[in-house]
Amino acid sequence: MQVWIDIGAPDAARLHRAAKLAPRVAVYTHKDPKQLAARLNAERIHRAEAMEIHAVDRDWLSSLAARLTRRMQFSLTVADRNIYLTIGAATLTCVVEKILLDQNL
Repeated sequence: MQVWIDIGAPDAARLHRAAKLAPRVAVYTHKDPKQLAARLNAERIHRAEAMEIHAVDRDWLSSLAARLTRRMQFSLTVADRNIYLTIGAATLTCVVEKILLDQNL
C-alpha cells in the first residue's frame, strides 16, 4: 500500500492504523477542519506529524451539489490548492486548506 486516503472525519484509531500500513496518509474532509484537528491532536496517532489533512470548503460543496444532475458534463482544473469546476457557463472555485496536526504527538 502506497497511500491511505480517507474521506470525511475518521477517528484517531483508524488513522493510527493507516499510518502504520501506508507511508502516506491523507484525509479530505468537508467537516469543520479545526475541530477535526483538535480531536485528532488529543489522541495518539503514529506519525501524526506527517499526516495530511485537506479541508474542502462546505459552501463550495453545497453549491456544487445544487447543480448536480444525473447526466452532466463539466470541466475540472486543479492548480496547486485551487479547484476550478466549470458547469455550463458557471465556474465554481475553491481553495483546499491544508491543516497540520500537532508535531509533538
